[in-house]
Amino acid sequence: MSRIETGKVNFTIRTLYKISIALNVKLKDIIDIDE
Repeated sequence: MSRIETGKVNFTIRTLYKISIALNVKLKDIIDIDE
């Protein structure tokens, strides 16, 4: 998690999905997609 927080890691959709589940938020809220 610390590598993610410091920006030393490129995200995969799977990683972002797992984070969204853990935080109980929608994936689109994490990646901030403009509609």
